[in-house]
Amino acid sequence: MIINEFGLSPIQEGMLFHHLSGDAPGVDIEQIVIGYDEPVDAELLERAWRLAVERHPALRTSFEWKQSSDPVQQVHDRVDLRLEVRAGGEDEAGFQEFLARDRTCGFDLSQVPLMRLTLFDYGQHRYRLVWTVHHILLDGRAFILVLNDVEEFYQKLRGGEHV
Repeated sequence: MIINEFGLSPIQEGMLFHHLSGDAPGVDIEQIVIGYDEPVDAELLERAWRLAVERHPALRTSFEWKQSSDPVQQVHDRVDLRLEVRAGGEDEAGFQEFLARDRTCGFDLSQVPLMRLTLFDYGQHRYRLVWTVHHILLDGRAFILVLNDVEEFYQKLRGGEHV
């Protein structure tokens, strides 16, 4: 259910234009890779991300441009976010190929979520988390705020705290 609707900023309008033109797939896709050298509880990590999505309305936003003369961003009350876990048996070249494929498959801006999470389990407590998100949702400063919240939620959940 949509709980709020806003106009787009000029930067978002430009990103929407580039998205619709289809000239450069993946150009506004951001990928953040986080390495872990410790055990990762994928279920708790997914819960931490869901809590961050609840906290940050931008992460529950889609875009509508077909039904109105001016495009709008629509904030949804909830988003079904999943953390995909993969065996990380790939070498570095295989991982880089994944990143390239993931970037170019893009997003349907009219559907939430406009982000994906993939956790690579390399065994022996080595992991890589890939957060792929459309840049239309967040600016560079906001990425760190979201990541800090995810880390805080994850640590609290690991410690058994109710969040």
